[in-house]
Amino acid sequence: LISPIVEACPFENKAGVMSLLHSFYCWGSVGVILGSTVFFAVFGVENWRILALCWALLPVTVGILFLFAPVNHLIQEGERGMRWQELGKNRLFWVMILMMLCAGASELSVSQWASAFAEKGGVLGEKAADLSTVFELYNAMLEKSYLDPLTDIKRACDILLENDFFSETPVFIDNFTG
Repeated sequence: LISPIVEACPFENKAGVMSLLHSFYCWGSVGVILGSTVFFAVFGVENWRILALCWALLPVTVGILFLFAPVNHLIQEGERGMRWQELGKNRLFWVMILMMLCAGASELSVSQWASAFAEKGGVLGEKAADLSTVFELYNAMLEKSYLDPLTDIKRACDILLENDFFSETPVFIDNFTG
């Protein structure tokens, strides 16, 4: 929702600003976690209502400041944009809104689940081992179906270590393309 607004703002380096925009979710999460942690350390967890009010005031303040931000019109002179009534009747628009809501809800659910999962401790190590096993199986399947020139060097080194033909002889292996 914010990308078209940023596109309409009068910036010279739109690509850089857009990249910065897409990193704000991560930085915002880190800021909320750090800010909440400091607040709870200073004022105590029992004052969570005050913290919730402070976090609620942030988007309201940004919204008010946005009312005064200069925004260019993306519609050329003489063209007519889509009216709210037309947009409301567009089924694709509502499908996209539903998809964004579901994506946001699932992202928040996973992030909350991940932190609760990590707090349990021992389970995380088991799951990491499971992921490692899956990754090893994936690599084994990939080696059989796809040969990467860089893995040829590794295979050559493995063969040299397994055989005594070049024992006590320095062997240099290099790879280059071009």
